[in-house]
Amino acid sequence: MNVNEENLKDLLVTAVEGGINYWAMVRKYDPDAGSAVVIEIESSGEGAPIERLVTFADLREPLKRLAAQLGQSPEELFENHDAATADALVQMVLFGEVIYA
Repeated sequence: MNVNEENLKDLLVTAVEGGINYWAMVRKYDPDAGSAVVIEIESSGEGAPIERLVTFADLREPLKRLAAQLGQSPEELFENHDAATADALVQMVLFGEVIYA
C-alpha cells in the first residue's frame, strides 16, 4: 500500500475524531481538505498552549520517523494504524515528539 494523500487524510481524520481528544481541542476541521486547527488544552511546557493548523501533508515526515522508531516502513505502520498511532503523529507535528501518553 502506498501512503498517499487520501491515506494521510485518513490518519488526520482518525486523530481528530478519536486520537487527540484527551489533550487537544479541534476547530476549523475540514475532513475533505484534510486539515484542522489543533489546540493544546493545557500547555505541555512553559508558556501558552500550542495552537496550529495541521494538514494531512504535515503527517508525512512524522509517519516516516515513527515508522523508523518502530522498525517498520511507513506503509506497514499505516496498514496497522489506530487512534494511538494517529495521535502520536499529530503530537510529533506539534511538539516534535510524543509527550502525551
